[in-house]
Amino acid sequence: FVDILQEGELDFLKKKILLIKIQDAGLEFRLTMVGDRLIVCNHRSPDISIEGKLYDFLLLLTRREDPDTLFFNRRLRLGGSTELGLYLKNFLDSLEPEEYLGSFFKYLEKIVQLFEQKGKLV
Repeated sequence: FVDILQEGELDFLKKKILLIKIQDAGLEFRLTMVGDRLIVCNHRSPDISIEGKLYDFLLLLTRREDPDTLFFNRRLRLGGSTELGLYLKNFLDSLEPEEYLGSFFKYLEKIVQLFEQKGKLV
């Protein structure tokens, strides 16, 4: 993931706040870029947000569903700046999680399988 940061693929977040909200888990994260670092900044209003359920974020991270499908079906929702939303969607489209998450990617796939086996689909 360091390569992504150093290559400037998230530079669109410089001086901007991204809110990631996982509704059914009750989690919210606000992130921004400072230099070549991604940092948490929970005290500021977001410029862009992405919201959805945990299962749908897992589908996105494991590439079982492409971002366009998740957004089109409103399983993941973008809010805020249209321009930042386009940058974020394009970033998500280009992301190769197996490459950046390594062995952790296999654990995410197993978690998705557990969701599916337990019938916790949205």
